[in-house]
Amino acid sequence: MDQGELLDRLNALLPAQFDELVFRLGVPAQWLSQGSPQTTKAVEVLQYLTRQGRLEELGRRLHWDRALPAGPAASSATTVTASATAQDALYRPETRVSPLPANHTIVPGVLTVPNNLPARRRFVGRTAELNALFLALMRAPAVSVVQPTSFYGLGGVGKSALALEFCYRKGTLFPRGVWWVRAEGRPAEALARLLPELRRIGPPDVRDLLGRLGQDAPTSEVAEAIRHALQNQPGSSLLVLDNVDSPEWDLMLPGGDVRVIITTRERRCALGESNQLDVLSPSDAITLAEAIAGPVPNEAERAARERVVTERLDGLAIAVDVAARTVRAWKVLWTWYEAKLTNAEPVLRDPDLAKEYPHDVCAVLDLPIERLPVGSPQRRFVEAAALFAAHAVPLDWVMTIADVDLRRVEVEILPALSGSGLLSVEPGRRSVSMHNLFRQRVLVAMVDEQRKSMVRLAAQCVRRWLMDNVDETRIVDVDARCPHVRALLGLLDECDDDATWVDIALSFATHLRYCAEYLAASEIMFAALEHEKRIVPRRSAGLSSCLSNLGAVLVNLDRIAQARAMLEQALATDEEEFGPKHLRVADHMSALATVVLREGNPSAARELLERSLEITVAFCGWEHASVATDLSNLAMIARDLGDLAGARALLKQSLEIIERLFGSSHSKVARRLYNLALVLREQGETLEARRSLERAVAILERNYGPAHPSVVACLVSLSGILETLGDHTAAADCGRRAAAIREGRAGT
Repeated sequence: MDQGELLDRLNALLPAQFDELVFRLGVPAQWLSQGSPQTTKAVEVLQYLTRQGRLEELGRRLHWDRALPAGPAASSATTVTASATAQDALYRPETRVSPLPANHTIVPGVLTVPNNLPARRRFVGRTAELNALFLALMRAPAVSVVQPTSFYGLGGVGKSALALEFCYRKGTLFPRGVWWVRAEGRPAEALARLLPELRRIGPPDVRDLLGRLGQDAPTSEVAEAIRHALQNQPGSSLLVLDNVDSPEWDLMLPGGDVRVIITTRERRCALGESNQLDVLSPSDAITLAEAIAGPVPNEAERAARERVVTERLDGLAIAVDVAARTVRAWKVLWTWYEAKLTNAEPVLRDPDLAKEYPHDVCAVLDLPIERLPVGSPQRRFVEAAALFAAHAVPLDWVMTIADVDLRRVEVEILPALSGSGLLSVEPGRRSVSMHNLFRQRVLVAMVDEQRKSMVRLAAQCVRRWLMDNVDETRIVDVDARCPHVRALLGLLDECDDDATWVDIALSFATHLRYCAEYLAASEIMFAALEHEKRIVPRRSAGLSSCLSNLGAVLVNLDRIAQARAMLEQALATDEEEFGPKHLRVADHMSALATVVLREGNPSAARELLERSLEITVAFCGWEHASVATDLSNLAMIARDLGDLAGARALLKQSLEIIERLFGSSHSKVARRLYNLALVLREQGETLEARRSLERAVAILERNYGPAHPSVVACLVSLSGILETLGDHTAAADCGRRAAAIREGRAGT
């Protein structure tokens, strides 16, 4: 009895079926890794039953000796089935591996080094390419698998499949882990998405270093910490950057003994040694089709299959895969399928895709979509997923937009979709993915008004989620959804819903500011301002919010003159709309005071802050964060004007308010402690200043991690104070830590 096939069948079960089977088998709970994905638990179940000699019982419970149930009939694409055949596109790694000796503790077919690889796919041929990739990796640390323009300039040729197969075949050469990153978009955002998996299953030293990161660490810091953690560990590891579309990855690649594979559509994004990847050879294309759809019964069918996969589809891997899955799922003959392609009209024709793909490739992708009845739960589910970026779409968003519950998704929708290969599912991450070509075809298939209606639903869902989740303590969670927000904003441009576009953009730009992505935030805010200006009748509050947020981002970018113009316009707009004593007016005054102070006019800045403070206290009382902010800013102006006693009193008052509101360990407390230390030092109270700075450093390191840039200023000031106190060793240590953070070598 083949253990590899047993493992495949375990992975093919729905989560509820898997849990029930584990219960019936009596596998102890402590034997399973709690919170791990089903693929990991399946390995653990197999290990437990192997030790007990109960594999035959497992085979019986999985109905091993019975033929697989028939797939969905050609007339019903929505037949519900729990068979492995119906679900292998979603859950099962399609491999067949001979069992190891009975006394071997490693389960066959499973990569035994730490990894976060997707499920293994059906793979044929490509021996020369795999060998070339292996040799290139041994020669140089970075290898790119590139698809040139002769392959239509689009995906689907099999780059990701090649990289994935290499990982499974050669992964044991990299004992420190094999890490897969979906690398579309900004490099820092993509690399930061690896954080949860490295924290969970990375080597101990990597987990330890990344465990010091605060929950609200900005994206750039998370990416740098991951890079440092990977490059400073002993031993080899492999990093796969899948579908790179930015040439800026050269600044993010880890050094040390980390080998890198890059898949990309564009040669300009390749790094290291580049290898062009061709379409499948005729023999490999036929072998792949047979592996998926099964053997053909006669010569006519053999000839039809050969014409379809080698001539009409030209060996394009994604098209061959989809065609074979369709033949298998619909239980049709290749002659019928060939005729269907011949008669297929380009009803879903997209001019942009038509320039680069032949008609038959588009038709192959369109047939499984056309098969889903318009308005059916399956069709709505696919359409909802297509509104976002292709990979790792949050399942909760898709279910909300499609108006389906989790049970229906698991029991009805996913099994019905699995035969076509339209979607893949990552159960542990509660997300769904589809090939980008499928995504484009689904969007083209939607009627304009229907697409706009669904986009508006999606926009309301995302708007609510961002309002609830954008916060300095949720940076990693929001970061993971950034590509989907960008994709939705692009579609929302077509819907003439400027108000919702602006609401989403404001929240998104706020998140980007938390991540110190100031340039990206400014681009979003300039676009939001243009959308806001198109809204009729004019929304004064919306316009002032756009201007104020844009002004704040421009301050971060040191574009002070532009920032002042935006903030003054925001102030004038709200004074006209709400009167001079409104809380919104106070917020604008406080922001404008920062700009005026940067321009070197502390007296004018103090006047603005005093007016802001008066309004805020009148509205909210003294126990309010905005009051504490104004007091802190007034304190620093008093310090600049030589009033150290006044500055100290204001800072202590601000600190007490913040501690009552947020507790004694909040990052806002650290900022005030740092400012207080500056004043104390100038007053000659060096020991008190040292205590304030040491407490500030501890808070910042606990909240943001030891490598955060905000720690640098505290360390530099603390080093100076320690030097004054004669503690030269401690002073030198603080100086080295600050220098390491500045140079990007923290933790080395």
